[in-house]
Amino acid sequence: ISIDLSHNPNIRIVSNEHDLDRILKVMSINVELEYIYLRNVSVDLIDSIKLSRFIFVEDFDLSSNNFNWSQSISLRNFDYVFRIYLDNTNLDKIEPQSFLNKKNMETLDLSNNQFNRVLFNDSINFKSLIYLILKNVSLSQIDDNLNLSHLKFLAYLDMSLNQLKFISSNYFSSNQKLYYLNISFNRLEYIEAKSFVKDSLK
Repeated sequence: ISIDLSHNPNIRIVSNEHDLDRILKVMSINVELEYIYLRNVSVDLIDSIKLSRFIFVEDFDLSSNNFNWSQSISLRNFDYVFRIYLDNTNLDKIEPQSFLNKKNMETLDLSNNQFNRVLFNDSINFKSLIYLILKNVSLSQIDDNLNLSHLKFLAYLDMSLNQLKFISSNYFSSNQKLYYLNISFNRLEYIEAKSFVKDSLK
């Protein structure tokens, strides 16, 4: 079962607050909502739906919204999610606790945000992640905060339109399944020898 309310930027839920809460509670118990698409809607709508009730969501699209991550929504309860789209959402930081226990997640799109920091390390269970899109996120370096070595199944990585200046040979050494890497439109000045020695990389 899916719900798609995308591209309705002026939509509001006008139901009585208690009635809405009761309806959503019943839905969360009796309906395994698997696909939620809320692309370009109002932040008020996102808040009122209380998405944390729908723990069996597989596809979750919140792209093209303008909200404060810490105040508006949490993904902690979405343990079964496969795909999360948060591109163009005005995010300025990603904290590890936002993505705890996402052991089934295969796709994460964070493109077109202006991050002050991106914190991906081995405390986040991304063991199934295949597609990671970090296009145009003001990324200036790959360091311990953005540790990709634990992403053993990572196959597609887009870091284009950033501010990277240096590529080290150990950045992608653990990503043995990586076949697509896009680092175009950066500010690269130096690439260490053997940075891209992989049979799979194209």
